[in-house]
Amino acid sequence: MFPINAMMRTRAVVALLFVVLTGMQTLPAAAQHIATDAAARRAMGDLAESGYAGDGGGALTLGDYATIAAIDRVFKGESDAALVARGVHKLRAEELALTFTPIAWDGLVLITHPANPVQSIGLRQLRDVYAGKIKNWRELGGADAPINLYSVAGPLDGVEFELRRALFGFGHVPVAAGRWYLNTVSLEAAVALDRHAIAVSALSNVHANKQIKMLKLEGVAPTRVAVRRGEYLLAAPVYLVERTEQAPASVARLRRVLSNESLARSLRSRKLTPIRDATMLTRVFESRREQLLAILAVPLELPLAGELLVPKEIEPRPIVAPATPIAESVDE
Repeated sequence: MFPINAMMRTRAVVALLFVVLTGMQTLPAAAQHIATDAAARRAMGDLAESGYAGDGGGALTLGDYATIAAIDRVFKGESDAALVARGVHKLRAEELALTFTPIAWDGLVLITHPANPVQSIGLRQLRDVYAGKIKNWRELGGADAPINLYSVAGPLDGVEFELRRALFGFGHVPVAAGRWYLNTVSLEAAVALDRHAIAVSALSNVHANKQIKMLKLEGVAPTRVAVRRGEYLLAAPVYLVERTEQAPASVARLRRVLSNESLARSLRSRKLTPIRDATMLTRVFESRREQLLAILAVPLELPLAGELLVPKEIEPRPIVAPATPIAESVDE
């Protein structure tokens, strides 16, 4: 009986191994955890989820955090990667150990209540609002009423960080906000209730929100095309953040998915521009800060020279219109 029992056990073990090994080929990939901040999550979080699953990557679990918390989770190995609305803060050693890859261009937009008569704001005026030097809408051509500057309370928030870096050279500069909110979602809801409010958000997040109004900047409306061509002054990428060393293999898949042409049309419909669609803007982005600083250096009481507002290098417009309309022609 012993040899027969041993043979049966051996066959059972072999059968079990066969089931396990063949089953491994059909099981879905393990879920990957990606940390996101509010602006990036709203911009493309669901696109990342569906694109990753469609590529055979399995489930992509997104977690909502403040920008700095999302980045720190990647540094600590608690999340595989992060999608955030700002670049590296060079004064934080943790972030210098990570790789920030721009995925798509977005715009930083100034928002107010639709009933506010002000339509446009200058870059120098905007800086002085955030610095607390301009406190009344009358100074911006509006009603005689105090300016209620709203801001996100979290330190080094993505959208706030990029705006402050553009206006003051550093993203961690304190500003004169009088009201603070958890994230851009709650901030936008508050602006929709206050005709004297002003705040910053992302173009991808607010372009379809009829309860708020986007202000022009130096007379240029914040559109996707204006951002891509460099005509709108406040452009900012959405970044994929990963560990420079020992990043999970799943992150490479996610990076590929986010750069696929199949995702590009969806990004454009949300007023985002895939990085490869704006090579000129990507190349001159760092030098663009010098242009902003040159504008900001002109005293507010003096007019700006026209050339200061023109991008040093700009993507040329097509000379001949295409025979059939393309998505971009109506996707501003």
